[in-house]
Amino acid sequence: MKRKISASTACIMNCPIDFVIDTDASVNIIGHSTYDALANRPRLQSPVPKLYAFGSKNPLPVQGFFDSEISYESNKTLAKFYILESNTSSNLLSGKTAQRMHLIHFSLQTGTKTIPDEFPALFDGTVGQIKDIKIKLHIDTSVPQVSQRHRRIPFHVRKDVEKELDRHEKIDVIEKVESWWCKNLR
Repeated sequence: MKRKISASTACIMNCPIDFVIDTDASVNIIGHSTYDALANRPRLQSPVPKLYAFGSKNPLPVQGFFDSEISYESNKTLAKFYILESNTSSNLLSGKTAQRMHLIHFSLQTGTKTIPDEFPALFDGTVGQIKDIKIKLHIDTSVPQVSQRHRRIPFHVRKDVEKELDRHEKIDVIEKVESWWCKNLR
């Protein structure tokens, strides 16, 4: 699933707060300045688990956390908010909280039809081909042609090579060509 980030305004304790929704975030975070702006600041709880920003090896400076109701339009839910010690004004709403508030929706089901069911002509068990198309190979004629030695086929594969080449020739993946370019193929 790709990471989705968008902005939204929600209310905590009747105080509107701008949040960034991060679907990969597992916790809700608000800055210390946002916490100070709350009318009825809740008491911070501890101990606080170590929280890390994506890809960081250093824990975030978390002052504490509180539980509160968060609302957006008519949708409400209870959530835990961690307060950063820094004076940042950016606030983060986790994907789970945003989903409970119906701000986002995760669609993990693609439907009952599979791709081969939906496109049976493309998945008929044969190898697809492009026929009657002429291509132009751009070859620098000033470069001399070089023929390299054929790479040796491993012993455990040698017995099946002829069968595989015949099978690929029958299903029209390859065709027999009499050319010095291909002289060491068989």
